[in-house]
Amino acid sequence: MGFLYTTEGSGWSCGFPGKISAAEFWTMMERKKKILIVDDDPSVNELMKEVLEDAGYETVSVFDGLQGVQFAQSVSPDLILLDINLPAGSGENVYTRLKTMLTTKKIPVVIMTGESPDRIRKFALEKNIDQKDIYLKPVNITRFVKRIGEILGDL
Repeated sequence: MGFLYTTEGSGWSCGFPGKISAAEFWTMMERKKKILIVDDDPSVNELMKEVLEDAGYETVSVFDGLQGVQFAQSVSPDLILLDINLPAGSGENVYTRLKTMLTTKKIPVVIMTGESPDRIRKFALEKNIDQKDIYLKPVNITRFVKRIGEILGDL
């Protein structure tokens, strides 16, 4: 498949014939925003990966707190999706660590958890986390994807 330039009318137009418009092409050429998913449940991790990639984001998945911190430093994601109940470092400790390290403290973190609402509310108050950035499982996918877009400036 080749890129096509034509001179229809008085100006140039470009695109892939019968496939996508020039605007869609340039949108695809922009760097996809990267989201680090930190969740120890493989089915949740896979579901979030699928949902976020369908929404146009690039994802990296890890399954414990230690990996979450390491990958956040090495991958420099645009956003981190963090579960609270994790092996090798609780999500609460991971969040605290991410927000105190120079390389990761400005990365937005969205909490997604199956923990009790009371525990999460207390944690959110202690860490000054906006309630809009906390999702209890099962997640409302439409609301979740919309919020991710708002945080990353895609809406």
